[in-house]
Amino acid sequence: MADLVKGMRDWLTYSTLDEDEWDTMRKVHLEQQLRRLFGACSEELETVTDSSELGEISVPVRSGALRRLRSLPGKVFVTKDEYEDGQQFKVHLMVSADTSDGSESWKPVCAWTFDSISEVADFVRPPSTEAAS
Repeated sequence: MADLVKGMRDWLTYSTLDEDEWDTMRKVHLEQQLRRLFGACSEELETVTDSSELGEISVPVRSGALRRLRSLPGKVFVTKDEYEDGQQFKVHLMVSADTSDGSESWKPVCAWTFDSISEVADFVRPPSTEAAS
Protein backbone atom coordinates (compact mmCIF):
# COMPACT_ATOMS: atom_id res chain seq x y z
CA MET A 1 0.00 0.00 0.00
CA ALA A 2 2.87 2.35 0.82
CA ASP A 3 4.30 1.83 -2.69
CA LEU A 4 0.92 2.69 -4.21
CA VAL A 5 0.68 5.93 -2.19
CA LYS A 6 4.28 6.85 -3.09
CA GLY A 7 3.60 6.13 -6.77
CA MET A 8 0.48 8.32 -6.75
CA ARG A 9 2.35 11.13 -4.99
CA ASP A 10 5.20 10.90 -7.52
CA TRP A 11 2.72 10.90 -10.43
CA LEU A 12 0.96 13.98 -9.03
CA THR A 13 4.28 15.77 -8.59
CA TYR A 14 5.62 14.97 -12.06
CA SER A 15 2.34 15.43 -13.92
CA THR A 16 1.64 18.89 -12.49
CA LEU A 17 5.08 20.37 -13.30
CA ASP A 18 4.99 22.91 -16.11
CA GLU A 19 7.43 22.42 -19.00
CA ASP A 20 10.13 24.74 -17.59
CA GLU A 21 10.06 23.01 -14.19
CA TRP A 22 10.12 19.59 -15.84
CA ASP A 23 13.06 20.54 -18.09
CA THR A 24 15.02 21.90 -15.11
CA MET A 25 14.35 18.84 -12.94
CA ARG A 26 15.20 16.50 -15.81
CA LYS A 27 18.42 18.38 -16.62
CA VAL A 28 19.57 18.21 -12.99
CA HIS A 29 18.80 14.48 -12.87
CA LEU A 30 20.68 13.83 -16.12
CA GLU A 31 23.69 15.88 -14.99
CA GLN A 32 23.89 13.88 -11.74
CA GLN A 33 23.86 10.61 -13.66
CA LEU A 34 26.44 11.96 -16.12
CA ARG A 35 28.73 12.99 -13.23
CA ARG A 36 28.53 9.45 -11.81
CA LEU A 37 29.28 7.97 -15.22
CA PHE A 38 32.25 10.32 -15.73
CA GLY A 39 33.55 9.46 -12.26
CA ALA A 40 33.44 5.75 -13.07
CA CYS A 41 35.05 6.20 -16.51
CA SER A 42 37.59 8.97 -15.91
CA GLU A 43 40.48 6.97 -17.44
CA GLU A 44 38.45 6.29 -20.59
CA LEU A 45 37.94 10.04 -21.13
CA GLU A 46 41.70 10.51 -21.40
CA THR A 47 41.87 8.00 -24.25
CA VAL A 48 38.90 9.19 -26.34
CA THR A 49 39.91 9.29 -29.99
CA ASP A 50 37.35 10.75 -32.40
CA SER A 51 34.16 9.23 -31.03
CA SER A 52 33.31 6.55 -28.51
CA GLU A 53 30.48 5.27 -26.39
CA LEU A 54 31.03 6.05 -22.73
CA GLY A 55 28.14 4.18 -21.12
CA GLU A 56 24.42 4.07 -20.41
CA ILE A 57 22.14 6.13 -18.16
CA SER A 58 18.38 6.22 -17.70
CA VAL A 59 16.51 9.17 -19.19
CA PRO A 60 13.25 10.25 -17.49
CA VAL A 61 10.38 11.04 -19.86
CA ARG A 62 6.73 11.99 -19.42
CA SER A 63 4.28 10.47 -21.82
CA GLY A 64 0.59 10.18 -22.52
CA ALA A 65 -2.37 12.29 -21.50
CA LEU A 66 -1.66 11.63 -17.82
CA ARG A 67 2.03 12.50 -18.24
CA ARG A 68 3.11 9.17 -16.83
CA LEU A 69 6.74 9.16 -15.75
CA ARG A 70 8.94 6.45 -17.15
CA SER A 71 12.58 5.95 -17.99
CA LEU A 72 14.20 5.16 -21.31
CA PRO A 73 17.67 3.70 -21.64
CA GLY A 74 20.07 6.29 -22.99
CA LYS A 75 23.62 6.04 -24.25
CA VAL A 76 26.33 8.59 -23.70
CA PHE A 77 28.72 9.21 -26.59
CA VAL A 78 31.84 11.35 -26.39
CA THR A 79 33.49 13.02 -29.36
CA LYS A 80 36.82 14.79 -29.31
CA ASP A 81 37.75 17.42 -31.85
CA GLU A 82 41.33 18.66 -32.25
CA TYR A 83 41.92 22.33 -33.07
CA GLU A 84 45.07 24.40 -33.51
CA ASP A 85 44.66 25.95 -30.07
CA GLY A 86 43.52 22.82 -28.22
CA GLN A 87 40.79 20.25 -28.13
CA GLN A 88 37.08 20.16 -27.46
CA PHE A 89 35.01 17.36 -25.95
CA LYS A 90 31.33 17.01 -26.81
CA VAL A 91 29.15 14.70 -24.76
CA HIS A 92 25.95 13.54 -26.44
CA LEU A 93 23.07 11.83 -24.65
CA MET A 94 20.88 9.83 -27.01
CA VAL A 95 17.90 7.49 -26.66
CA SER A 96 16.84 4.70 -28.95
CA ALA A 97 14.48 5.87 -31.68
CA ASP A 98 11.76 3.73 -33.22
CA THR A 99 12.38 3.03 -36.87
CA SER A 100 10.00 1.42 -39.31
CA ASP A 101 12.65 -0.83 -40.83
CA GLY A 102 13.80 -2.25 -37.47
CA SER A 103 17.35 -0.89 -37.64
CA GLU A 104 18.99 0.64 -34.59
CA SER A 105 18.73 4.42 -34.55
CA TRP A 106 19.50 7.04 -31.92
CA LYS A 107 17.71 10.32 -31.21
CA PRO A 108 19.61 13.17 -29.44
CA VAL A 109 18.31 14.31 -26.05
CA CYS A 110 20.93 16.86 -25.03
CA ALA A 111 24.62 17.66 -25.33
CA TRP A 112 27.38 19.24 -23.26
CA THR A 113 30.57 20.85 -24.57
CA PHE A 114 33.90 21.03 -22.71
CA ASP A 115 37.03 22.82 -23.92
CA SER A 116 39.46 20.59 -22.03
CA ILE A 117 39.70 17.47 -19.91
CA SER A 118 40.10 19.74 -16.86
CA GLU A 119 36.64 21.23 -17.56
CA VAL A 120 35.28 17.69 -17.56
CA ALA A 121 36.95 17.11 -14.18
CA ASP A 122 35.42 20.36 -12.84
CA PHE A 123 32.01 19.19 -14.06
CA VAL A 124 32.41 15.82 -12.32
CA ARG A 125 33.53 17.43 -9.06
CA PRO A 126 31.92 20.89 -8.92
CA PRO A 127 33.45 23.38 -6.47
CA SER A 128 32.17 23.22 -2.92
CA THR A 129 29.36 25.63 -2.07
CA GLU A 130 30.43 25.85 1.59
CA ALA A 131 31.94 29.14 2.66
CA ALA A 132 35.62 28.99 3.52
CA SER A 133 36.33 29.72 7.15
